[in-house]
This record gives sequence, C-alpha cells and structure tokens, in this order.
Amino acid sequence: MGMLGGNPVVRIDKEGLLYSSGNPYGPIYQGPSRTTGLPGGKPLGDPCGCFRKAFMDWETGAGAGLVAGGQPTTRKRFRQPGTSKGTSPISRGLSRAFPQKLPISLPAPTTNKPSAKSNKVGRILGRWAPIAGWGVLIYDTGVYANCIAECEDYECSVP
Repeated sequence: MGMLGGNPVVRIDKEGLLYSSGNPYGPIYQGPSRTTGLPGGKPLGDPCGCFRKAFMDWETGAGAGLVAGGQPTTRKRFRQPGTSKGTSPISRGLSRAFPQKLPISLPAPTTNKPSAKSNKVGRILGRWAPIAGWGVLIYDTGVYANCIAECEDYECSVP
C-alpha cells in the first residue's frame, strides 16, 4: 500500500486507475484526461466513442433545429382569445409554403391547447415539427445509453 496526495492507495489497475481502501466509489485519481469513477470502479467518460456515434450526425442537428425552430417565439398579427401568444418560425414558414386545406381537421397540438386541430396542411406540419424533433433527440439518447451499456473493457460491442 502506498500514498498519493495523502490518500492511501491499495492498487493500481491496468488503466492506471488508483483505488483506495476507504473509497468504495471507485478510483481516487485517474490522471489529467479522465474524470472521477463510478461505483464498482467503472470510469466515467466515453471510452467507446458513444457520444460521437449517437449525437454527432445530421439527424441530431435536424432534431435540435426542429425543436428550437418550433418554439413560439414570433408574434402573431392577430390573436383570438384562448390561443397561443406567438407562433414558431417553422409553423409560419410551412403555413405559407403549404396553404392547402384538407376536407377534415387533423390533430395539430400547441403548447396551450394539446387537443387543437387544423385543416391547413402547413399549420399541421408546423405544429408537429418540434414533437418530431424531440422524438429524434430521445431516440439518439437511447442509442447513446445502449452503446454505453454495451461498452465493456473500453470496446463497444454495438457497431
């Protein structure tokens, strides 16, 4: 047993992680490029490149863009009582691009009225855009969690 910075060190594993007899939560020091450890000695970080695999692609950017662009940040010229104060840039653009009317009203949820419906194609698409964006981001988070769960001994078993 040795000492490191006044802390007793019981062992050093193959990755250079130091373990203390009084520290049940894993390594006490992991070097300058690593963070603290998890219970059981599994280091934090991304040894398999899971973050890059899950989030560094065009789908994540598109999902984040749909969520951000779907927020009601633009003022409306006219507002009926009980409706949202603003509209989103995506909804405004799609409403102008697709002004066609449908013979029936379809669900087009808003923040204030989740049960709202509309018969205009662009408005329906614009209102569903942030929901689709959140779906993409939730899917990417699941891909990341799955990759981390399958990562053993610094090698990912999921392509």
